[in-house]
Amino acid sequence: MSIVVSSPQISFTERHLQALWLEQKYFRGLSSPGDDIIDILSPGSWNVEAGPDFLRAHLRINGVLIRGDIEVHLHEEMWYHHGHNNDSRYDDVILHLCLWNPNKHRDLYTHKGSKIFTVYLEDFMTIPLARIVKLIDLDLYPYKKFLGSGKCASKIFNRLPNEELSSLMTSEAYRRLKKKREHLRAYVDDKLFVAAGIVMALGYKNNTTAFLDLFLWLRGLSGHNEKELLALAIGATGFFEKAYVDMWEASPYYRSLQTLWEDLKDKDFPVFSMTTAQIRPLNHPIRRFVTLVKIINDKTLPDRYNAIEELWDNHWQCCFKKKTRAHLRDTLVSILPNYNDPYWNTHYIFEEKKSSKHIPLTGNVLCKTIFINTILPLLEEHIQKKHGSDELRALTLLYRSFSSSSSRKTLYIRHRFFGDKDKTIIKNACIEQGAYQIYNDNCIHYEASCEGCPFIEKALSTH
Repeated sequence: MSIVVSSPQISFTERHLQALWLEQKYFRGLSSPGDDIIDILSPGSWNVEAGPDFLRAHLRINGVLIRGDIEVHLHEEMWYHHGHNNDSRYDDVILHLCLWNPNKHRDLYTHKGSKIFTVYLEDFMTIPLARIVKLIDLDLYPYKKFLGSGKCASKIFNRLPNEELSSLMTSEAYRRLKKKREHLRAYVDDKLFVAAGIVMALGYKNNTTAFLDLFLWLRGLSGHNEKELLALAIGATGFFEKAYVDMWEASPYYRSLQTLWEDLKDKDFPVFSMTTAQIRPLNHPIRRFVTLVKIINDKTLPDRYNAIEELWDNHWQCCFKKKTRAHLRDTLVSILPNYNDPYWNTHYIFEEKKSSKHIPLTGNVLCKTIFINTILPLLEEHIQKKHGSDELRALTLLYRSFSSSSSRKTLYIRHRFFGDKDKTIIKNACIEQGAYQIYNDNCIHYEASCEGCPFIEKALSTH
C-alpha cells in the first residue's frame, strides 16, 4: 500500500520522494530527531526489485562514514506497517527517509535488531511541495517490474468497446498536454518555452533535467561563439576527464575543444552529471550538446513556432481528410529546426574516420518527440483560447496521426493494461500518451498489487 497525499493542488507520492532522494535536490541540512548530522555522499542506486528503495548508499553521520540501504516512506509508521522490521531483506537499512513528522517519534529497528536513523524531510525542504510536484517528471525515473497485467485489464480495458476506450485515452492524453505545459513553465517563462522543450527532448529520458540546467547556464554566459559553448558544455559534464581523453585524444577536433575548455574553465563553474549507459552513439550527449548550443544562438526559434501556429490556423481543416492530414503533419514537423554541421554530419563522436553517409543531428524520431511534447501542448492551449470545438477535433486527429513508440515503457504499460490479448491497441501517440498519464496517476502508487487503486472504481462510474 502506498499513501498518497492529495489536495486540489498537490498529489505528492512516495515516487516523488524517491526522485527527491535520487536527485538530492530541494532539501538541505539533514539531521535526525536526535540531532545527528547527516551528510549524503551518495544516495545509492534505485532498486527496482523487492527490498529497500535504494541500495549501497554512502552517508556521513556525525562525521562517521556509513554505507547501507535507504528505505523511503511518506509516514514513519509504514516501516512497521509493511513489516520491514521482520524482513531480513531490510537488515542493511541505515536510514529511513520520511516526508512527514509523526505525532510522536518512534525508534525503528531491523530484523537483526539494528537501530536505524530517521529523517523527516518536511523540516528541510527548500521549496513548497506543490512546486516540487510540477518540477519532477516521474516519467524519467525507474518503474518497478510487474509480472502480470493489472486488475484494470480484466475489469476495464478489455471490456470497454474500442470507441469508449479511445475516448478515455484521448481525454487523458489532453490532460497530459496540460501537465507538460505546467512542467515546463515551472522552469522557464513563455519566451523560452519552445527552446526549453526542445532541449529537454535532447536529454532523452535520463538526462532531461540535466540538459535543461546546462542550457540555462550556458545561455546565461555572454560573449561566446558556438565552438566555445560546445567546449564549455563538454567540460562542465566531465567529458574532458582522463578516461575520455584516453579514448578520444587521437581526434584533433576533440583536442581543440579541450584546449578551449582549459582557457575558459573557472573553478566556480557548476558540474552537470550525464548518464551514458545504454545510449547509442547516435544519441550520445555530446552530439545532443551540438544541437543545444545551436539552439542558444538560433534567433529564429520564436518565428518557427509562429510559423507553425499560422500554418495550423490556415489549414487545420485538412485534418479531416487522411491524405491531407498526413501532409499537414509532416509540414508542421518540418518547420522545427534541423541543424547541419560539417563535422557532426560525418562523425558520430570523435572517431578518426569520416562516415560516408550523412548523420543527422536531429532525426525523425526526435523531431516527432519534440512536436508531441512541446508543440502540441502550445497548439492545444492556442485552440482552447478560441473555444473552437471543430478545431480541437482536428487537433485530436492530428495527434492520433503520429505513431506510438516501441519503447520498453510502452510495451510494459500495454501488457499491464491489456495483457497479451491485443498487441495493437496502443497504436498511436495520442493513445500512448493517455496510457502514460493513467499510469502516472495510478499505477505508480499501487505498483505491486493494485490493492487500493481508485482507478477501476472511477472508470466504472464514468463508462
